Amino acid sequence: MREAIKFLTNIFSQQCQPGDYVILAAKRGKSWKDIPIKFGSDLKGELREVFKTYPPEKYDLYWSPMPFSQPRRQNQYSVDTKFLAQDIDECEDPSALDPKPSYIWESSPNKYQGLWELDRYIEEGEYTPLNKALAAHIGCDDCFDFAHVYRIPGTVNHKYKNTPAVGLPSHTKAVYKPKNLRKAVGGVTTTPDKGKAHSDAPAASGKGTLTERKIYAKYSIPKKVRDLLALESLEGVDRSGTIWYVENSLHELGMTPQEIIYLIKNSVFNKYKGRRDEDSRIQKELEKIISGEIPDPGHEESSLMRTSNYEEVMGNCNTFEGWLVKGFWGRRSHGIVAGMPKCFKSTLVHDLVISVASGQPFLGKFPVLEPGPVIVVQNENADYIMKDRTEKIILDRGLVGEAERITTKKLHVEFPPDLPITFLNQQGFTLSNEDHRRQIESLIKEIKPVLVVFDPLYLMFEGDLNSSKELNPVLNWLLGLKTEYKTSVMVIHHYNKGSNQQALRGGARMAGSVMLYGWVESAWYLTKTDEDEEGPPNQGVDLAESSGSSTITLTREFRMAGNYPDLDIHFEMGEIGNPSYRVTVGAAGEPHVTIKTLEDEVLGILGNSNAPVTKRALRESLGVDMGAIRKALDNLMKSKKIVPMDKGYTISKR
Repeated sequence: MREAIKFLTNIFSQQCQPGDYVILAAKRGKSWKDIPIKFGSDLKGELREVFKTYPPEKYDLYWSPMPFSQPRRQNQYSVDTKFLAQDIDECEDPSALDPKPSYIWESSPNKYQGLWELDRYIEEGEYTPLNKALAAHIGCDDCFDFAHVYRIPGTVNHKYKNTPAVGLPSHTKAVYKPKNLRKAVGGVTTTPDKGKAHSDAPAASGKGTLTERKIYAKYSIPKKVRDLLALESLEGVDRSGTIWYVENSLHELGMTPQEIIYLIKNSVFNKYKGRRDEDSRIQKELEKIISGEIPDPGHEESSLMRTSNYEEVMGNCNTFEGWLVKGFWGRRSHGIVAGMPKCFKSTLVHDLVISVASGQPFLGKFPVLEPGPVIVVQNENADYIMKDRTEKIILDRGLVGEAERITTKKLHVEFPPDLPITFLNQQGFTLSNEDHRRQIESLIKEIKPVLVVFDPLYLMFEGDLNSSKELNPVLNWLLGLKTEYKTSVMVIHHYNKGSNQQALRGGARMAGSVMLYGWVESAWYLTKTDEDEEGPPNQGVDLAESSGSSTITLTREFRMAGNYPDLDIHFEMGEIGNPSYRVTVGAAGEPHVTIKTLEDEVLGILGNSNAPVTKRALRESLGVDMGAIRKALDNLMKSKKIVPMDKGYTISKR
């Protein structure tokens, strides 16, 4: 029922406000039951419970696309809506209807149901005559009542003996202005407002009460203005220029000052929130903008530098939101992981991804402070490489349920069933493709990740990386993902080619415009001690990361949290099919203890001891973390070089 829940949540979220009721219905035989749900933050959870209580295999399931002010499916309790709905009888191609539905699904064999999306709210008095005219225009059944119910896409139709499935919806993306829809269908006459109650004013009749829904129903507000009013943060937004544009646009629509003030007051642009003179301050600012006393900041004549008072500066000041992974990536931060090819960039990021998704410490020791879902968009490595890399890491972290050894180099690994990682692999994704970007945003809305990874930039950007004009829109979009969806964004990138590059530090070595270096908020810069001078690869697969042993130096920079000490990270990775994966971390420049050398050290300590040696004693003697000690001991026991004895370990006497 995942797709059904996704669809219902999408429709309800576009038009419902907290306190509204959405109503489903279940039918079995002649028994019928309405199921009201109060719209809120856990809508998906509520829907899941409905489908558990009334499984589609046993019940015919229906829904009303319209919201209500009370838990009763009656016209008198209708709440303004953004959708018209119709039953569509036999129709060879419902997408060919004019005007075409925004959403279409097959409810019965060769019978369909559909929704027509509007760009603003309409009330029941406007809904009923418009939907009636739409039905007559396209030849639908007389099912234009506001409280009518429709079959839920993805459920089962028990009306037929063979119980066919109700089809999943197709989305034509058509959106209509009510006035244009009236012209298209013709014959529309309005009915008077019956004074129904609204959920955002339950104690009153709804008449004369100023609400956001009523304002949106009254005016066709441009999408750009609606999107700006819906912002949750001013990060990266020029408030002066944007508020000028928004308030002027609303004024030109014919809105009253009271209506404009109401919308601004409940938006992120209200910098006077909580003050006693909140309303008067907003009104004064509005009057200055409308009168022209405050000129258009974007106008050519407005070229003077603008000044800000203390209140304006402090009100827009960003603060550090804490850590996603402590000391390694900021929470809700954007930035870049960069280095030469073969520096294990993708591997190290993949290790971080698995740690964030699982909540396990990064590299076995660094805490994840905001675990959650992760989306990985990558165009470089083939599926089998990603699968192999995942197997290696989750096995090393002990995240598998079972691991069955097939040969000395091959394992059958049971993946964690609940690891919330979504891969978009080898999709030909490009950051300049608007359709691709919309798909990413839809996926983010659905999954709500705490981290989104793009790997690598040079395969996802079709323009000139050295052109700030071409690069800037892409960087702004990535920044917008972080701001709008409250997630972290990580982009993997390459260094420039050239021997003179080694003299430069970190971000100054990245390929492309210096804008990249200035854009980052969190950054990793990776170098190898024996770094060669290969440039960005022309091939789609960086095979060198599939296996091998190498030590890289990790430089960490954080715009709002300062710099952290460099670390040396030593990788040992088996080739494809070999599950070997070992990572050790130490301060830059210090000698590294690999698993192999650690085993030798352990054998030396045990050989010189007359009594069994505990894990704790080994850790204190060798100065490495307990995880590495355990792995070395496990390897030595498998090879029968040591045996456990008296809570400790000793050399095998065989």
